[in-house]
Amino acid sequence: MIPQYFIAALPDLPLSFYQKLEKLYQINCYPEFRLPFHVTLFYLGELNDEQRVKVCNWFDNKKEIPRIEAKIKGIKSFYKNEKPFVYFLDLESSDLHNLNKEFHIFSDIHRDDFPFAPHLSLFFPKFSINQEEHNSLQDVFSDIKRISFKKIYLGSVIDNVTHIHKFLPCI
Repeated sequence: MIPQYFIAALPDLPLSFYQKLEKLYQINCYPEFRLPFHVTLFYLGELNDEQRVKVCNWFDNKKEIPRIEAKIKGIKSFYKNEKPFVYFLDLESSDLHNLNKEFHIFSDIHRDDFPFAPHLSLFFPKFSINQEEHNSLQDVFSDIKRISFKKIYLGSVIDNVTHIHKFLPCI
């Protein structure tokens, strides 16, 4: 398989977030988690050697990124074939939008056909959930209002396994 590259923000999630994940197993959807939890800032896709060097040089020339903050607006899902295929925390953050804009320097590598929507994927359900379960899902994370991010990284995915190649701390 050819690696698919992306630039992502790694959240600094509280212990309470991870403790809440166990409650998701009470929802009859068989949730699949994909770690590490992250926000994709810019999808790059396949990279040739020249493109990989360009992206790595950007990381090498930056020393740090200003601290990134985001407000959690609630839990939503993306749909495929009229069924939810991923549930996520919907985020509001000018910091994330600004970073996404900065990464448009890589638009010669990839351009998305849809606008940037900052979100943190929670799980991929094997079965759909009903409205009552959706409401309980909202309750699980209702007391977490904000998250911050500790790093951004260049990652790739091969066979659903994430590899981290470069990273920068958020100060």
